[in-house]
Amino acid sequence: MVLYIGGWKEESVSLAVSLISVLAFAFIFQKPLKHFPVFFYVLTVLICVGVIFLTNYSGPTPILIDTILMAFQKAHVGFAFFVFVMYIGVFPKNSRIHAYFLPVRDRLSIIAGIFIMGHISLFAGNYMGYISNFFSLRLNTMSSLIIALIMLVLLVPLFITSFTIVRKKMKARTWDNLQKLAYPFFGLIYLHLLGFLLPSSLAGNLSTLISVVIYSVIFFLYFALRLMRFFLDRKTSKKKAV
Repeated sequence: MVLYIGGWKEESVSLAVSLISVLAFAFIFQKPLKHFPVFFYVLTVLICVGVIFLTNYSGPTPILIDTILMAFQKAHVGFAFFVFVMYIGVFPKNSRIHAYFLPVRDRLSIIAGIFIMGHISLFAGNYMGYISNFFSLRLNTMSSLIIALIMLVLLVPLFITSFTIVRKKMKARTWDNLQKLAYPFFGLIYLHLLGFLLPSSLAGNLSTLISVVIYSVIFFLYFALRLMRFFLDRKTSKKKAV
C-alpha cells in the first residue's frame, strides 16, 4: 500500500465525502456519543490501527478500501471533525444547533485529535526524512514541515484538556484561555494544506485545485462567521451590562 501525499485524482471527492459523512455521523450518533464517549474513542483508535496496518500491507486491496484509506491517510476525516467542532462555535448560544451539539463538542474534538495523531504517525517516517534533509527541501515543503511541528505542539494541550476529567481539575478561566489555541491551530491547518496542495494546483491538477477552493471557502467562511459572532456577543454583553 502506498501513502497518498498529494495530487491523487480523487482528492477533492474524498474531502467532500469526508465532510458530509462526519456531518451525518454527528447528527445520527449525538445521543450515543454523549452517553458512551469511551466506546467511540476506542473505536477511533482501532480504526487508526487498522489504517496503519493496511497502509503497510503489501498485498492487493480493493479500490473501495484504497479510497477509504486515502480519506484517513490524508487526514480528511480528522479535518472534517475539526471543522465541525469549530463551526459549532459560530452559532448563537441560544440556537438549537448550538444547544444540540454543545454536549458532544468535546467528544468530537477528541475523536478529531485521535484521527490527526493517526495521520501524524503514518507520516512520521516521511517527516523524519524531511528533517534530516531540511535545508535541501523546497520552500513549500520546508514551511509545511515547520507549520506541522507547531501544530503538534498546539494539538497536545488542546487534546488533553478536551477530556472532561482534565477540564474539571482546571480553573475555568485557564481552560478557556488554553482552548483559544484552537484558533491559531485551525488557521495553521490551512497553511499546512496549502504548502502541499498549492504547487500541484498551480501546475494544473484540477482535483487539487478544487480541494484548495473547498478548503479556502471552509476557512475564510469560518473566520468571517466567527468574527461576526464575536462582535454580536460583545454587543449583547454591553446591553446586559447597561
